[in-house]
Amino acid sequence: MMKILSENIYKDLQVKKKKMKGAILISGAYKNATVPILELLKWFRKHENYEIDVFIHAWWDKSYVGKRYRHDHLSIVEEDPTQEILEKIKPKRFLLEPQCRVDFTDLPFKVEAGGTPYLREIAYFAIFSQMESLKRCFNLVENPDQYDFIMRLRGDLYITEESYRMQLTKEDFTANNVYISDGQFFTGWPFGDWTYVARPKIMELFILHQEKIFRHICKELGYCPHIHIYMPTIFKMIGVNPIRWYIPLKITRLSDKHSNHLLMDTNENREDKDPFFWDLIDKQRLEVPL
Repeated sequence: MMKILSENIYKDLQVKKKKMKGAILISGAYKNATVPILELLKWFRKHENYEIDVFIHAWWDKSYVGKRYRHDHLSIVEEDPTQEILEKIKPKRFLLEPQCRVDFTDLPFKVEAGGTPYLREIAYFAIFSQMESLKRCFNLVENPDQYDFIMRLRGDLYITEESYRMQLTKEDFTANNVYISDGQFFTGWPFGDWTYVARPKIMELFILHQEKIFRHICKELGYCPHIHIYMPTIFKMIGVNPIRWYIPLKITRLSDKHSNHLLMDTNENREDKDPFFWDLIDKQRLEVPL
């Protein structure tokens, strides 16, 4: 009798300790990021109370191979990463597709101090491209409500403190809160858009409406501000409370130890330094007088 009772108590405790289920959305440019993604997932899975599914969306096409990801950095586009993603990362679902066009209609022409029309257009393109990639990544998730939380994450990040563990619980995901990485840790601004996490309904609302709201902000300001600064404003405009959340993540290209996954252009002085998406930029906007 005592043995049966003990077994029942043990089963009850196991139910109470049921893991939180989370979906991680990795989106944007892939940047040959299989190794850092695997390291991040290994770190996440050390959390005994989390069960993680991974979804990936990235802009990739064979015509981009060897072209630069950024105009101001030597990293170049890798060969088709499909097999590595399937065999090593093993995401729940993933999609690689050619870079989409960005609608520049009605976006302001004003350039911030020290900027140029070239940098302005690249900034617009990068921001709205990232938003669209995240939306397409979210659309890969079947039945988002099966998850306790959904987290957006860049693939080219690394944890600086291996012993750090996320302390978020189910109770943290019941209110209208979003936990945004503490930007002071890596950007100098209060919030950073590299990673953020909330319950599914909040993430869905944000992901589906952030582009429209940010376009409105750009028009109101008359220029393209940095998304780090206005991301919490977007959440507030949809009725969500942004909370600064300390998580020790940094970008790999700023680390000697963790940047070796990047493929680098060996010709620093080549003339075609424009990023792989440059053909999708409306060149006529560059000629508009400021």
